[in-house]
Order: sequence, then C-alpha cells, then structure tokens
Amino acid sequence: EHGPSATLARMNRALVSRRIEPRFATVFYGVLAPDGGFAYASAGHPPPIVVRRGGAIERLSTGGPMLGVFAGAEFPGFTCRLEPGDSVVAFSDGVTEATRLDGSDFGEERLVAAARANRGLAPTALVDALFTAVRDFAGDVPPRDDITVAVVRMR
Repeated sequence: EHGPSATLARMNRALVSRRIEPRFATVFYGVLAPDGGFAYASAGHPPPIVVRRGGAIERLSTGGPMLGVFAGAEFPGFTCRLEPGDSVVAFSDGVTEATRLDGSDFGEERLVAAARANRGLAPTALVDALFTAVRDFAGDVPPRDDITVAVVRMR
C-alpha cells in the first residue's frame, strides 16, 4: 500500500487515534513521476488547478474529508498526465477567501486568471505573482487564514 491515497489513509488513522484537540488537517498530496504521471489524493483541501502550457485550466478532482475526523474515511486516488510546461497550482482556502474592505473575496476566478496570466514564469516567480495578486486585492485587510501556494511544473 503506497501512494497518496494509502498515505492519507494512514495519516488519518494516526490523527483519529490521538486524544488531543485539534486533531484534524486538510492535505493535498501528489507525486509527479518523470514521465509526467501525476498521482494525487486530497483530504478536505481545495482542489488544485492544472495550468496547461497553452493556458487551458483544469481542476483536479476532489477527494475525501479532512484528516482526523472520521475513522473509516477513504481518500480516493486520481491520476492525470502533465506535459512539459504544465503546472499544478495547489493553494489553501485562505487564498480564495482573502477579502478586501468591501467584503468581497479574492475567489477562484481571480486565482485562475492570475495563474493563467503568469504561467510562463518560473514556479517560484509564479508563486510570488500569486501572492502579489492576493495582497494587491486585499489591500490593508489582514488575512483571516493562512495564504499558502505551491507550484509544481513538469519540465
């Protein structure tokens, strides 16, 4: 039993067995193979996006519930194929829920637009561009939650 699905199931069992609070987490776990195969599973985490080299956008399938909540929870595994230049953009809900003074959220549409517009940047620069887009949107409103972004690109 290896791979993202089995790993999340083991993590879930470990968290459920603990008797301390809080004992839950959201996780997205993916493994990129040299041939472009991307195996992944999710536990209550926002579904990442795939930004194709040409600008097409795909959402990765949702998975199971948060880790540590349900003892028998399952975390289905999925796979997709990445071509050279394709990127996986994983993000916390703090990104899409970032707000500005008028109360509006940054949202997924703005995230997708920023990722597509900056897809030619190196992964670290893409992460910086996404952070900048969220900061510029929110202005002086402090974040209510963590703002986390990770980018993996097939070379």
